[in-house]
Amino acid sequence: MQIQVTINVDDDVFEHLLGRVVSAVESTIELKLRELVKGLPAKEDKLLTVAEVSRKTNFQRATVYKWIDYGKLKSVDFCNKKRIRESDLNSFMDSPDYIIKVKRNLKIAS
Repeated sequence: MQIQVTINVDDDVFEHLLGRVVSAVESTIELKLRELVKGLPAKEDKLLTVAEVSRKTNFQRATVYKWIDYGKLKSVDFCNKKRIRESDLNSFMDSPDYIIKVKRNLKIAS
């Protein structure tokens, strides 16, 4: 079943209603975009892969995943993959957890 309704309105009323609809659509789009980009880095903050973090820290990828799982290194899920903000990696590398781990590895290697 199909129902068709015709309403005659003045141009001023039509423009007012159209403006309200456009405003509502814009608000909805803005909210959806904010949800999508939530957690993504600012322009100047690069997203690194686990492999890149592994190379920068000289630790295996499995270790990087453990840091993420244990909550020591923050990550972002991006396209079903873990990504690490460069600023989060830098903060982590300044943390006692990372420094102790590096010292332990140096003792083992020597």
